[in-house]
Amino acid sequence: VIYLYFGLVPTIFTHFLYDLSLISSLLFMAEGPGVLFNRGVIVLVGLVPLAIVLRARMGGRASPEAPEWAYNRAWTPPETREASAEAAPVPEASAPAGEDAERVEHELLDVLKRNPATRHLSLTVLALGGGLVELTGTVPDETTRELAARLARGVLGGDVIVNRILVEGTDTSQQSAVVS
Repeated sequence: VIYLYFGLVPTIFTHFLYDLSLISSLLFMAEGPGVLFNRGVIVLVGLVPLAIVLRARMGGRASPEAPEWAYNRAWTPPETREASAEAAPVPEASAPAGEDAERVEHELLDVLKRNPATRHLSLTVLALGGGLVELTGTVPDETTRELAARLARGVLGGDVIVNRILVEGTDTSQQSAVVS
């Protein structure tokens, strides 16, 4: 939470203090000659980051507010082009308007039927809405599974493809073992 809200530098400081306290916890429980000196050194080392910040503030070199680029508030994860078969199911309520969904499904099925490697396979295409398209069915090998996803990407462009195509002997044997 500190990293996402405040940025990297405060996270480094808090991580340093956390590690220092864990490493030195045994020293603060120990008894013996010179232990007070060692405890004092640990406390001083822990205050070094605070002293650096205070010195910069007192010298006028530090601004009271960090620039916006120093925060991570504007970061967003990159778009995912293909979701794996383990992805969470998409709710049915997000289906697109009938004509557009049918057009996308027919166009992609047509491309899959024209390709010699996928022509005789029973693959299904379902437009889920919001730019999501789901591929299902069974193929003989991983190469054919990847080919179907590449063909779908070629037709759909920026849409997200949920590739739930199973590979015979790999995915189907694991699935039947779970059902048994």
